[in-house]
Amino acid sequence: MFDNNLGTAKHMKLKLCPNKAGVACKVDEGTYSQYAGPVKGEGNHDAGWNNCSRVTAIMWSSGVAIIDRVRFVAPCD
Repeated sequence: MFDNNLGTAKHMKLKLCPNKAGVACKVDEGTYSQYAGPVKGEGNHDAGWNNCSRVTAIMWSSGVAIIDRVRFVAPCD
């Protein structure tokens, strides 16, 4: 989940991508006053969700990204 605690609705995007080519990312994007998400990767070990998945969180205000973060879900080599 990606929390919006600014008190006004903002355009937000939360994206979770597996560490495997050919598997689609999970995305929640829209204008939210509370939070975007949750997004979760589901599937077996071969789907790539349990090793170094990438999480991207972006929040815009007046067309400018005020939060733009990328993190990796452990374990990563």
